[in-house]
Amino acid sequence: MEKKNYANFIQKIKRNEKQDDGSYVTVSKDYMTVDGRVMEFVDIHKDQGMRFKFTRRFEKDDEGNIICHAKIFSAIFGIAEATAGAYGKTLVDRSNPYENAETSAYGRCLGFFGLGLLGGGIASAEEINDSLERHKNSQKSKPKENDNKLTSAQLKLIHKLSQELGLTDGGHSHLLNMNFKVSSSSDLTKHQASEFIEILKGYRKNAG
Repeated sequence: MEKKNYANFIQKIKRNEKQDDGSYVTVSKDYMTVDGRVMEFVDIHKDQGMRFKFTRRFEKDDEGNIICHAKIFSAIFGIAEATAGAYGKTLVDRSNPYENAETSAYGRCLGFFGLGLLGGGIASAEEINDSLERHKNSQKSKPKENDNKLTSAQLKLIHKLSQELGLTDGGHSHLLNMNFKVSSSSDLTKHQASEFIEILKGYRKNAG
């Protein structure tokens, strides 16, 4: 069977990554868009005549942000669940919050299946571009130094959820690095902390 080429769905994106010494280095990595991941997923199932199903539901967090909980069933890979939010910090978030949260959540699900992983991690090109746009907007607005830091209430809730899930320090750090490229909860921004809380809540629900 001829191997399909999904190169047209791959974007090369530059981002700053924190080093062990605390410095940042600009690196360029390949990321696959969610539509590319979906196409690869569907092609695999069609080629093998196997069934799959996409489902999702939306809710609003305490700050009114749109949160999408996505779930994908695959007769080949099993089941993957992921959570993503639209926090109103980018044009896409403000104009299409439901679609943006849904795209990110499905992209993460497909990443958990191992699709679209090109050395750039679970995040898709859409998520990285969205993150870069949020960063640019935050730089333009020049907030006060502590305005964007996570709150003590968020930090307490993160620790509480981690304890309920029985996460080790290594497991906690792995989740932070996989999703936000940081090793400590205290390094999260306020919006990243909100995202991480929703991710932990999703794991808690699945564990229950």
